[in-house]
Amino acid sequence: MTMTLSEAIDARNRANSRKSMYKQRALECSLLWVAGESQHNEVDDECCPDFSCCCPTLFEQDKEKRVAQFNKQYAPATIEDFT
Repeated sequence: MTMTLSEAIDARNRANSRKSMYKQRALECSLLWVAGESQHNEVDDECCPDFSCCCPTLFEQDKEKRVAQFNKQYAPATIEDFT
């Protein structure tokens, strides 16, 4: 199958858009989790970092610990990395 240049550009733009949307969903779910609201990412079928969305018994109630864990894992990242 041969693509024209315009079709290739459109395909690349669609792929970049999906990647960008994934990053936004991941960031939103992570921020909700840090705030204490565990939501399973249904679109990408991903759990929260502590699996509290699917296994509430594993849920750590200590908000400070969740914030520290999130910051430790994502501190080097900037908001631009998620947009």
